[in-house]
Amino acid sequence: MLTADASSQADIALEPSEKALESVQTQVRSYVDKCAAQNTLYPSGCPFEYSFGGRVDGAVKWSVIEYPQPKVTAESDKTWKLSPAEGKVKISFEQLDLYTGTHKEITKEIPFTLKGMAEVDAKSVRVSF
Repeated sequence: MLTADASSQADIALEPSEKALESVQTQVRSYVDKCAAQNTLYPSGCPFEYSFGGRVDGAVKWSVIEYPQPKVTAESDKTWKLSPAEGKVKISFEQLDLYTGTHKEITKEIPFTLKGMAEVDAKSVRVSF
């Protein structure tokens, strides 16, 4: 039998369930995939880009090499923090040399860091980046 007086406190560590963690990772993958689907050097609203001063001839193609896997910690009962997590994408495109007219295939691996927060309620987890 436990007894407590009015001034007693209990600290409870909140931890996300396995299902909640899977939801976060699914949303991370979906976000990164949507970024990689953009055929531009600077995908809008995304954590990666490629600065290039030359002329691009044709489509820019991104592919995901490594998805970020952020650690999730509860800041409160409704807000979770995602630790900054590293990922890696690859960009490829044709460079056109305006002086010689020659083409060259450019392929680079780009590391990036993903940061985000998650709002939770009894039914869902919503991740924002």
